Amino acid sequence: MASPVENLNIIGQAKLKVLFWDIYESYLYTDKQEYRPDVYPVALRIRYLRDISKDDLLERTDKEWKDLGLSKEQRQQGLALVENVWPDISKGDELLIKVDENQESTFYFNQKSIAHIKDKSFGPQFLDIWLSENCSRPELRNQLIGKS
Repeated sequence: MASPVENLNIIGQAKLKVLFWDIYESYLYTDKQEYRPDVYPVALRIRYLRDISKDDLLERTDKEWKDLGLSKEQRQQGLALVENVWPDISKGDELLIKVDENQESTFYFNQKSIAHIKDKSFGPQFLDIWLSENCSRPELRNQLIGKS
């Protein structure tokens, strides 16, 4: 089976640490030589370095979207698209989102496709958690987009 990032270039990588805990390693891919906002395909791969429950993933996604200014309705619509497909995460698991040229999104869990989302606003909104200039972790963003 081909990798979802087989024909993409790695642009940057970053590790999220909170206090003394390693949370995850993240990797950003595009088909260009550099990251360009709103240009697709883009893939974000996250390799978890600790166990995280699905509920914690959903709660954190909601908080990040709220902090980015998404309305309650937008957040609820987005979470409804993933709440039945995201798994509980164990240390070493990978979750990857690939947003294609049509802005449709596919989630992969440990290289296996688990959801295809046709809503064209979902993928960009989800990636904004890491890639928006207003994201909560600008140092992580800069590493991902290759500007560290």
